[in-house]
Amino acid sequence: MKKSKPIISLAVALATMLTVFSSFSVNAASPKLSKTKQSLFVGNSFTLTLKNVSKKFSWITSNKNVAKIVSVNSKKHSVKIKGIAKGKATITAKVGKTKYNCKVTVKEKPNDTSDASQEQAPIKEYKVVDYLSTSGMAESLNKYAEEGWIVKSITSYVKYNKVYFCVILERDKQT
Repeated sequence: MKKSKPIISLAVALATMLTVFSSFSVNAASPKLSKTKQSLFVGNSFTLTLKNVSKKFSWITSNKNVAKIVSVNSKKHSVKIKGIAKGKATITAKVGKTKYNCKVTVKEKPNDTSDASQEQAPIKEYKVVDYLSTSGMAESLNKYAEEGWIVKSITSYVKYNKVYFCVILERDKQT
């Protein structure tokens, strides 16, 4: 009788565990697209990924003249979509009979603001002047200032045991 108690207890515990664990069902995640809506400009592209998929699937575009599938990465379950022209299209991932859609809106690129009619930045000219000492440098730089030159930088350096000053001047190019 003593041996049967542990066996009965073990059997009851095992039966309880089987009952508890069998009541749980494992639900695998269903396939899902990384995006369901995407806007982009003509010429730009984006990547769309189908997640949680183990079955064979395919990619389809509703309008290849608006949004074109340019490459497919089967290992990552992704596709690269490029905007071709202004309009709307739907990219579909088909898994068996089930379809997963991403609505794509392709817009025209904004106008380039660098119009020829707009004023262009002035062309600059530069001058490099060396001075052996600071005496006379201020007077010389004042003369350059009267001609429209501005000091961009001043650097000192030693040459033959003498200190020199290199001044870089800039002004709008005279036309």
